[in-house]
Amino acid sequence: MILARYDTGGFCVGVKHIGGAHGGRLSLCANGSVLVSGCFWDNVTIGNTNLSSHGDIDMFFAKSDPITGIEEKSQTFSNELIIYANPNTGKCNITIPDEFRHAKNLVLKIVDNNGKMIQNAAVIMDQDKVSLNITAEAKGIYNAILSNGKKSNTGKIVFK
Repeated sequence: MILARYDTGGFCVGVKHIGGAHGGRLSLCANGSVLVSGCFWDNVTIGNTNLSSHGDIDMFFAKSDPITGIEEKSQTFSNELIIYANPNTGKCNITIPDEFRHAKNLVLKIVDNNGKMIQNAAVIMDQDKVSLNITAEAKGIYNAILSNGKKSNTGKIVFK
């Protein structure tokens, strides 16, 4: 899940990444904070809070400070998408999380900030990474979504 803030001209002024979660609803507070709800499987970190699932799908409700700037993650976990080089010039590699290494029917989707899907391809596992080329697209921030039909992991790609 990615929360993004745009100015009135349509330019992205901030992004927050919440890996392993799916958004439901959001509301904007008068002070610029965002209230968001959604669901997750297994484990997810929202802000400084680690949540663990107690069943198939669990819900969360969270409040985010006003979104400014693009967050850089200070730590990574084996079930998150690792994208490198990032930022990049349109070519990068995505490391497949441990939980998906032996998955069947694995699909990688790349979505732009307008929600338009620019790539949707089956992942053929011969190594632990996937090479990606989006040089034909406009520079910007893209969302990578890796899914096996039951679970999905996300990451952001910064194309400069």
